[in-house]
Amino acid sequence: MRPPEVLAALGIDGAVAYALLARSVNIVGSAGTVLLIVSFLTPIEQGYYYTLLSLVSLQVVFEMGFSFVVQQLAAHESIELKFDALGSVTGDAVAHARLASALQLSVRWYTVAATAMGLIVSPLGLVFFARHSSTAVEVSWQGPWLMAVAVSMAGLWCVPFYAFIEGCGEVRAVAAMRLRQAVASAVLAWAAMLLRHGLYAPALVILGQIVPGLLFLAARRPLLAKLLRYPARISAIHWSSEVWPSVGCAPTLPSRYSFRSSLLSEVRWRPGRWECRSASPAT
Repeated sequence: MRPPEVLAALGIDGAVAYALLARSVNIVGSAGTVLLIVSFLTPIEQGYYYTLLSLVSLQVVFEMGFSFVVQQLAAHESIELKFDALGSVTGDAVAHARLASALQLSVRWYTVAATAMGLIVSPLGLVFFARHSSTAVEVSWQGPWLMAVAVSMAGLWCVPFYAFIEGCGEVRAVAAMRLRQAVASAVLAWAAMLLRHGLYAPALVILGQIVPGLLFLAARRPLLAKLLRYPARISAIHWSSEVWPSVGCAPTLPSRYSFRSSLLSEVRWRPGRWECRSASPAT
């Protein structure tokens, strides 16, 4: 039997089984990546690597926990609806319109957020690296940085689709997709290290999430395309009264903690070397 089937036989739900496997792969992948970083990157390159990783994590500012709201909106409206293999939706007309409106609104928001991220973070990183680069040792950071920003924008744009589909009840399918993402990310990161292109690893990790994600979305293209074209009209969800208040209540503590921790990780560069000093976040 496959690992998910073994876990199911032990009484563990399929979605939980895939989530546990994905987390296990992430742990193994992260541990292996750390070992490869120490083995294949010089101390100076390690400084670039971790600084680049911290700057890419700024995408949590643009995400704002909105994916949780999208998931809850989709779950609430999809209760009254049925979906078939051809992407057709049947059931309550108002719920249908509101479900379509939730998807359309979230795609517009994340399109703006991804664009804003590229326009702000990309030049910010270029200026930061240019001002703090060591003149003693030449490191090609431009390509890895621009690729990291580009794939981060694409990954951010895909987020609402995952949340929406999960909210529509495909929890197990999304969990299985995240397992494939974890495996692909680990493989690509390790390949970058082994091929002596370690600074591309952060971008390739995100790329490893995007490719399985796009294949997952392609299989659900009929449903998504029909909902994106569906006229919501007067039943449309209103941003100011229904969405924005929920964004402030979204459980984004892990993201906020991660972002705060990355800011409290002080990276100091010196000619020919670097040092990283982490401070504990205030409680």
